[in-house]
Amino acid sequence: MRNPLIVSALALFLVGCSTSPNNMRKSGPDEVHTSFKDAKQVALCVGSSWEGLAVVSSREIENGYSVTGLLRGRLHYLADINNHENGSQTKLYKFMSVSVGRDAFFGWASKCQ
Repeated sequence: MRNPLIVSALALFLVGCSTSPNNMRKSGPDEVHTSFKDAKQVALCVGSSWEGLAVVSSREIENGYSVTGLLRGRLHYLADINNHENGSQTKLYKFMSVSVGRDAFFGWASKCQ
C-alpha cells in the first residue's frame, strides 16, 4: 500500500515544477529584443536554433508567433515574437532553468534579431 502523504508530496512537487505560457507571461519577460526583421523571419530562426537544444513548437498568434522550448517534456522557454513598428519585438521567458554564463536559448534568440 502506498503512503498517501508520499503520494501527495510527489504530486505537489510535480505540479510545482511545471508551468504554462500564460503563467510565464504573467511574470514579465526575462529579455526583450527588437529587430528590423518581421516576426515570421525571427520566429523561424528562433525555432531552428532551439531545435538542437530542446523540443520546439511554434504557433501563430494574433500579431506574430509564439515559440516554445521543452526540456525533458516540460516547458522551460518561451519566445513571443510580435510585429512591431518597422520590424518585430521578441519577448523571452524562461522557467526554472539554470545556466552558467549566457543562457544558450537567449543567446540564439538574440542572434536571430
